[in-house]
Amino acid sequence: WLSIDGQKLSTETTNKTELSIAMQDYFSGCESCRSNIKNINSNKNWVCATETASWNSKTGSKSQSSFSVYEFENGLIKRVYYFPSEEVK
Repeated sequence: WLSIDGQKLSTETTNKTELSIAMQDYFSGCESCRSNIKNINSNKNWVCATETASWNSKTGSKSQSSFSVYEFENGLIKRVYYFPSEEVK
């Protein structure tokens, strides 16, 4: 899982186990957190999507969208690229 922010590329996880743990931690730590995927485009080894995360905070409902690119190899996720999120209004 790689996060891309301007000229900075950060490695968030490096393997299947780390990615699975990160997602489990994220969703188990926030009961109201949800993720919706739309605008899906794909070809043989790539899937691009807009992902919108939403949750309840002390000040009300919040949501943000980000662009993601999934790279596949032999039917399995090889890499996930996340671009900066933007607040949804």
